Amino acid sequence: MAKNPSVFLSHSSQDKPAVKRLAEDLRAVGIEVWLDEEKIGVGESIAQKLQEGLKQTDYLAIWLTKHATSSGWVETEWHSRLQDEITEGRVIVLPLLAEKCQIPQFLKDKRYADFRENYDAGLADLLRTLNSQREPEPFEFCHAVILAGGLATRLWPLTSDYPKALLYIGGDTLLQHLVSSLNNVPQINEIVVSVDKNKAKYFTETEQQLQKVSNYPVSVVKHASVANKIKGPIAKLGELIQTGRLQSGQRKWTLVIGVDNVFSFLLKDFISFAQNRGVSSNAVIEMKVSPKEFGVAKTSSDILKSVIEKPQGEEKVTTKISTACYIFTVEDTNQISTYLKDPCNDDSLGSFMAWLCAQSKVLACCLNSEWVDVGTREGLLSGNRMLISRVGRKPSLIPGKYRIIEPVYIEDGVHIVDSIVGPNVFLGKGCYINNSVVSNAIIYEKCFINSSRPFEHIVAGPHSRFEGNIGAAVYGPKTKITTL
Repeated sequence: MAKNPSVFLSHSSQDKPAVKRLAEDLRAVGIEVWLDEEKIGVGESIAQKLQEGLKQTDYLAIWLTKHATSSGWVETEWHSRLQDEITEGRVIVLPLLAEKCQIPQFLKDKRYADFRENYDAGLADLLRTLNSQREPEPFEFCHAVILAGGLATRLWPLTSDYPKALLYIGGDTLLQHLVSSLNNVPQINEIVVSVDKNKAKYFTETEQQLQKVSNYPVSVVKHASVANKIKGPIAKLGELIQTGRLQSGQRKWTLVIGVDNVFSFLLKDFISFAQNRGVSSNAVIEMKVSPKEFGVAKTSSDILKSVIEKPQGEEKVTTKISTACYIFTVEDTNQISTYLKDPCNDDSLGSFMAWLCAQSKVLACCLNSEWVDVGTREGLLSGNRMLISRVGRKPSLIPGKYRIIEPVYIEDGVHIVDSIVGPNVFLGKGCYINNSVVSNAIIYEKCFINSSRPFEHIVAGPHSRFEGNIGAAVYGPKTKITTL
């Protein structure tokens, strides 16, 4: 793990409560803090201990208030480290403006972190400077777990029997996309794909197929139901721990990803964020959505305070979404067993994260990235749109009168006649499109679409037949609908 930056907090004794809060928040994200009341014992020389603290720390952060600017002790600390800045040729003194006050002349040309109106914004600004000085070290080994089970009821009837993880979008299955995204991550012991035993028949050849696209060993673990009820994600992780699948080799970290995720950020950046700080983390995306559809992350700068699962009653607002992408230290991975011992605890990732935040330090890795939860029709279509915009495909089609509007992903054997196809359309093998206008749709293999104008916002199961105008929905395999 990289060496953590250290900070000497210079302040007036009258500002002690606010500075203690800052110290607590800095320590929560792995920053070492020197605070006088903790370091100076009864009878010790204050001047000597202050000088020792200033020499031992990387930075001097000054909590600027009216009290501080009139304090003789604080001014002495400033001058000492400002001279070091000149000698060492790097930023050492960090002004933190806590209230309106007269900034000393020798600090006026420095940009300050502004805590006056928004504490969290000031803390985030300070952490950007501190974290930019961390020296990243080589990646530590980790296991990767892809949670590929679940009922996927929001995509029924398409997934009432068939696993969501094996649905195709953008040319590959959801599972293949996730496994491929792990190839840029150094030091993975193994990729464990967690599936439900009642759908195991569909995963017969999955290990072999995934191994072809993965740089790491891949294994599929099948979880049996209990009392005819499939296990939730936390129970499955608990089973992997109990059976030793997450306790072998050099693993110090466990990466957990839900198969619902389609994203553009690099997993190695997320893992590096956590490992450089030595703290479990959750990938968080800020976006304008209806919070009731997601887990909402409550944060203070980089600190994850809690996760609220699908809060009700709110319209679309800009909020921070807790994605199903986590990395846990070995200590926090072992906390899963403790969580499961309480029968009152809900078997969901969001509930576990809310519980873990009360037990341990957890960070929010806020990423500027595209991200989609593909657990709904709208999400699946959005994920498809995101992927085919990068890896579209338009093969040599069977001759006919048609127009293609890219991006599209069209597999082999597709026949298009007197139709417009695109944008944002996936067409599976052997589909036949006649006299139709198709856009923003996923159409699986050997579907027949006739006289549908428009055919849009639809997910069509394989071997289905649609004639006439069809409503936006998810349709299962072998569906037959005509409105002609």
